[in-house]
Amino acid sequence: IVGIANSPEFLYAARPGNPLPDDRTFVVLWAGEKAIAAAFDMEGAFNAIAASLAPGVEAARVVADLDRILEPYGAIGAYGRNDQSSHRFLSDELTEQRTLALIVPAVFFAVGAFLLNVVLTRLIETQREQIAALKALGFPSGAIVWHYAKFVSVIALLGAAAGAIMGARYGQGMINNYRPFFRFPELAYVLPPWLPAAGVAASLVSALSAAAFALHRVLRLAPAEAMRTPVPATSRFAMLEGARLRRWSPVAKMVWRAIFGRPIRSIFTVVGLALSIPMVVLGLFWWDALAYMVDVQFHFVDRGDATVAFDDAVSDRAIREIAHLPDVVAVEGLRSTPVKLTAGHRSYRMSLTGLDANAALRAPRDMTLAATPLPLEGLLMTRGLAERLGVAPGSVVVVESLEGRRRVFELPVAAIVDEPLGYNAYIEIGRLNALLREGKVVTQVVVRADAGRAETVWRSLAERPRVLATAVKSTWLRVFDEKIKDLVVLSAVVLTIF
Repeated sequence: IVGIANSPEFLYAARPGNPLPDDRTFVVLWAGEKAIAAAFDMEGAFNAIAASLAPGVEAARVVADLDRILEPYGAIGAYGRNDQSSHRFLSDELTEQRTLALIVPAVFFAVGAFLLNVVLTRLIETQREQIAALKALGFPSGAIVWHYAKFVSVIALLGAAAGAIMGARYGQGMINNYRPFFRFPELAYVLPPWLPAAGVAASLVSALSAAAFALHRVLRLAPAEAMRTPVPATSRFAMLEGARLRRWSPVAKMVWRAIFGRPIRSIFTVVGLALSIPMVVLGLFWWDALAYMVDVQFHFVDRGDATVAFDDAVSDRAIREIAHLPDVVAVEGLRSTPVKLTAGHRSYRMSLTGLDANAALRAPRDMTLAATPLPLEGLLMTRGLAERLGVAPGSVVVVESLEGRRRVFELPVAAIVDEPLGYNAYIEIGRLNALLREGKVVTQVVVRADAGRAETVWRSLAERPRVLATAVKSTWLRVFDEKIKDLVVLSAVVLTIF
């Protein structure tokens, strides 16, 4: 090892089949091209191309040309940078944070302005006679407005100062939570000076707006009228003076008049209190949602303890060989192949999964988590994928294999399943192998092992020459907790406090 490096396509570096980075099980190595070519008997050959496009060139046209030129040589298809996994993870996260940075502050400024308006309205009502007296003595309205403007400005500035300090600390915490995911050469927290200045300005604007609305109603009154005790707004409603209301107790009348006498204030108060409940739910539901998704995926859909992936399609004898290993309880083989599904003008690249019709360790599930039987003919497709392709049961989909001899065939959509996670398409494994004309082969084996001896089984499988990777469920779940837990808990705590 002569150095440590990184590159843009591995800012988010995860092993195939594992959606989260884990430095303990996955590493990217670079070496000289000649040394690699000699080691793998690939002198004068290559197996990947990275292309930079000239400014203004349409990527889709170049992708189509590359596919046409390289198809005879076994290329599985070109794709643009937007579909590169590292770029996609990073760009999606930036888009999400940009949206949150615009929407969440706007919500909280609106809530803060409403609360400040409520408090100021009550304060000004208690000072109504003093304001009227000042106006009667010739005091200008501008001076009164300036007095309250200074009052709310102090409140806004104190809150903005505290918010800027807490925001800086929170930003540092968010950056630290991203470090296990994205391997930037340098990921430093930067707080540009204009940002707290913009926050202070927004705080002042929302606070002064709240004060302006509160003052407007009092300042527009004539001094003589303002000096009188305000008439309860509810007395203007004839329905409140009916015979039935007269029999109510004084306390009940006060409650009724306070709520319905100022309907706009009451409506906003009810809406504000109602929105506080979703904020708490939003802060806490992520943990429940992630726990639910993990439970569905790893206890109902993937019921094995590990998935063994091979470097290429191998004979299904591998299933029987693994089944005869000590401490292996159950095994199932599956065939996964990259394909391009086309329906009309719509297409989607994905992996088509061939399963045994009686599969139990890997079985599609609907929204009720009931196992969905696999049709012997045609495709079983998740509803999200069906909607993306615009198909329904009975529709015909063109399936183009992106490996081997690039077989192209048509299959009907036999059924739609409401699987909770992802875009998936399933087919009976014997039917898939027949269409690909490759014999009885598998690309992965799902394994269930004795809990007390599982580590020995995984080490034995990892040492076999055709095994590309062994994805152990317990390891993945541990990595998931390590990577996700702090990020979710931090967001949940902040939203719950708000």
